[in-house]
Amino acid sequence: MPESHRPEPDPARGEDPYATQKLLIQPQPDQTVRLVPPVLQPPEPPPEPPSAQSALPLPPGGWKVPAGLAVVALVGLGAYLLFSGRTPPSVAAAPAEAVPPGAQAYFDQAQAGDAHAMRMLGVMYYYGLNVPQDAEKGLYWYRKAAERGSEAAQTELAKLERVRK
Repeated sequence: MPESHRPEPDPARGEDPYATQKLLIQPQPDQTVRLVPPVLQPPEPPPEPPSAQSALPLPPGGWKVPAGLAVVALVGLGAYLLFSGRTPPSVAAAPAEAVPPGAQAYFDQAQAGDAHAMRMLGVMYYYGLNVPQDAEKGLYWYRKAAERGSEAAQTELAKLERVRK
């Protein structure tokens, strides 16, 4: 007796490929029955995420236009600071006197904004270490370091100002 053969379900026509099928099998004594599961189609891959370039479109000039605008803005700021006669607060120097050679390295670092160097200049001037003793200059540098966030300078400045009163 021939095996009954049923066509594969077609998902496009609304047939469920995972539905249970009825198999009418009537084995003959001399035949072996084989059950073969239906062949399943692999699932569709997920859609690709949008590329980073499509998220932020560049203007026709590409990256050159924004970079050029940034350069123009920086040059304008520099020209303004140069010709306005003002210096940025972080570059403002201490009283304009000659710096002793023993404090020159700390002075250069303090002008660059280093709070530790500012505190060290305060210590040197206040106590007269390698420089002529000048309490006012010492307190000036302690205040500058404290403004820059040096906790040690803040603590020492508070003690020194209590003693002076």
